[in-house]
Amino acid sequence: MNAHNRRITIDLSICHGKPATRGLRYPVETRLLVLAVITIFLHKIPTNIPITIRHIIPYV
Repeated sequence: MNAHNRRITIDLSICHGKPATRGLRYPVETRLLVLAVITIFLHKIPTNIPITIRHIIPYV
């Protein structure tokens, strides 16, 4: 079992049986959606604006 399999759990009593992050109870689907939204957001920022991921993360 690799590290990724140990971080994801499937339990009927957690998140209605959907794959979830172990210990956090966040569905994997939701985490991937948030990652996709952040990625789209970062790609839409004009490159001439001096902003870094370090400054964005606290507001996400």
